[in-house]
Amino acid sequence: MQDTTMAGLWALGLGTVKAQSTVTKTMNASIPTLVVLANLPQLALSVIYVLVNRLLSAMAAAREWASFAHSRKGLRVTVPQGQQRSTLWLQLPYSFAIPQLVLSALLHYFVSQSLFLAQIAIFNARDETEDGGASVSSIGFSAIAIFCSLLTTGAVLVAVVLAGLVVRSEAEDGT
Repeated sequence: MQDTTMAGLWALGLGTVKAQSTVTKTMNASIPTLVVLANLPQLALSVIYVLVNRLLSAMAAAREWASFAHSRKGLRVTVPQGQQRSTLWLQLPYSFAIPQLVLSALLHYFVSQSLFLAQIAIFNARDETEDGGASVSSIGFSAIAIFCSLLTTGAVLVAVVLAGLVVRSEAEDGT
């Protein structure tokens, strides 16, 4: 019986290959197929990153436009002079860009540890490979990394909702 407590999941490790943490239905697939399957979640995360970046950019632009209604501000230009202001890095203010980059990097790391290519070489008692180098290739998974990915995804969702509420309250308050 496998230990499904948090301590048991941590004992399995983050991105480590164990017999009980491989997907057996993928054992006959080719290595390129397994690599693509293991990395499909990374592609999905990249698409989601672009969509969240678009949403945050729209919120930041709305916040800046709303602030013009209450006080005059300098024009944003590449090389500011006088009362002009410099352009934003990545089209987002640091208060949006830095948390987004940190959470995205953390999420990509956890997802990369959640599903991965696992190649298992079979050895005999004399530490020689069986059958002239027999090995099994499969997709491995880490339950604790999947759990951490879900927690980080929840944090991203909460952060985006909170950013929207802050922008909305600033627009209503006129700050």
